[in-house]
Amino acid sequence: CSGIYFSISGGVRWAKGKGIAESSERTYRIAQHPADPKIVFAGTVHGLWKSADGGLTWKKADEGSNEVDSIAIDSEDPNVIYLATERRGILKSTDGGMTFVEINEGFVNRNLTAFSREGELYLTSSYEGEFGGVFATSDDRGLKWALQANQQALHGKNVTSIAVDPENPEELLAGTFDGLLRSSDGGR
Repeated sequence: CSGIYFSISGGVRWAKGKGIAESSERTYRIAQHPADPKIVFAGTVHGLWKSADGGLTWKKADEGSNEVDSIAIDSEDPNVIYLATERRGILKSTDGGMTFVEINEGFVNRNLTAFSREGELYLTSSYEGEFGGVFATSDDRGLKWALQANQQALHGKNVTSIAVDPENPEELLAGTFDGLLRSSDGGR
């Protein structure tokens, strides 16, 4: 809750970065541009922030994004950025984060917590009862989503982070508040 920290010593020493407004210091995710390491995005309690100088200065990237809980950048086309937000659901940018549109077909909820991309897009929705869980899209544009695993399949756990094996997109790891779940069938 105190801001973004960075290290230029391989993690030996850390310094607090400046530039993000104090009201947005609760940062949930940081994502570095895959082609330009000086471009960094920060998903915060008050929206998306962007730095073009490695985190020295920051500007608000999307005024209407609300809380940004997760960020996924397409490694093949870094201009495509997905955001998981608390109230607006999934947002997608095709212009490097200048503008975003909602892509929420297939959802009855808007409390999305984590994104992962390796061949397919996966995301999680927490605290949504039978409507929450792990979602996936085979549509590369992320326009249509399907529930892969509901709360029963997740043993009643709320997933807060998700990762995909880059060599086998059917292998997923899902982090919860009290453990780790593994799927060998694409999250089903």
